[in-house]
Amino acid sequence: TARRTIDIAATMAPVAWTCVRTSDTTRRAIALREALVHLGPAFVKFGQALSIRPDLVPSAAILELRQLCDAVPSVDTEEAL
Repeated sequence: TARRTIDIAATMAPVAWTCVRTSDTTRRAIALREALVHLGPAFVKFGQALSIRPDLVPSAAILELRQLCDAVPSVDTEEAL
């Protein structure tokens, strides 16, 4: 829906801005992980898939995204349904 598209764009825009304004790969990776968690289970799953792809993702991001495999915050049942 349009509302979800706006939510995704609003969540990812600060991540993109962080990537533009800083060369600190750790800060970039943290911003990406936090955005994926905020966006929900499908995006967390995408982050988990990226966490095993060192050919696509920098090592700092791999370390952050692996946290999505180890300790994912639970999702409220009402929100999931």
